[in-house]
Amino acid sequence: MSGRVIWALDQGRFLTSDITAGLKFYDGADTLISSRTRRDETLRARVTLGLPINSLLPETAGHDWFENFLILLSGEY
Repeated sequence: MSGRVIWALDQGRFLTSDITAGLKFYDGADTLISSRTRRDETLRARVTLGLPINSLLPETAGHDWFENFLILLSGEY
């Protein structure tokens, strides 16, 4: 199961958030590792902020060839 939300902020900035959850059951034990039957539960959350480079530079340093470039800041748990 997973979900994603994307927020469009002003001046070309955006924020995305993702969450993924999983549950996996196994038929039997892997006897080389343990005599117990394994069950995996996973949860992953991620947030990413996108910022246009031109919005971070002073007016005098901004240039047309920076127009299509972003800086992405991400965090994941």
